[in-house]
Amino acid sequence: MTERTPVLVLGLGNVVCTDDGAGIAAVHKLIREYEFPEGVMVVDGGTLGLSLLPLVDSADQVILVDAIGADGPPGTQVRIEGEEVAPAVYDRRSHLRRVAMKAMGALLMSLALLGCSAKVDSSAVDYDKVEVPVAQLSSDEARARGRTLFKEKCALCHGDRADGNGVRSKGLSGKAVNFGSSRWRSNTSAIAVFEVLSEGERGTSMPSWPTLSDGQKWDLVAYVLSVAEDGP
Repeated sequence: MTERTPVLVLGLGNVVCTDDGAGIAAVHKLIREYEFPEGVMVVDGGTLGLSLLPLVDSADQVILVDAIGADGPPGTQVRIEGEEVAPAVYDRRSHLRRVAMKAMGALLMSLALLGCSAKVDSSAVDYDKVEVPVAQLSSDEARARGRTLFKEKCALCHGDRADGNGVRSKGLSGKAVNFGSSRWRSNTSAIAVFEVLSEGERGTSMPSWPTLSDGQKWDLVAYVLSVAEDGP
């Protein structure tokens, strides 16, 4: 029989996406600066999503720490407990929804969420009406800028060769895209990639990138769409 953990403190988030890494920063500060009594486990869960379920399943009480969309300025601390956790985890910026929703439906436990309010733009965008900069997508300069951004922002999960085999690709919720795949290329579009960069992709570890300007996002689109034809 699996040994039970009385209290699990689980930090969640993506450290390469600014305030989305708040939960990870918080648990690492706890680990560095505090000693915990027997029975308390503090874990960096990153963006592992449903891979964390066995860990959650073995705990009697779970405290999830993540950045969420909430009322108040960025940095506001929020505590949510019990039945109030489920609505909060539907926020698309929160990695914990993939853990908490199944945990709450299938496990008997005490579940609490400690959140740090992230800066969220609630305005809806109609991507069907977004103008695609065709000239930029075919520009060698834009593709070169996009390649530089890709190495900096995306290679950790998608790999230096944009093949989906980055050092952090194992354990992601959803396989990282192989941009060299002709099948992927034939089933996507420039606006679809731009939307994913802007909104993230629900049900996967792919976050939104609010720190990138629209111009930078289009540079990234130009690069990843070119990989299947020209290579990384």
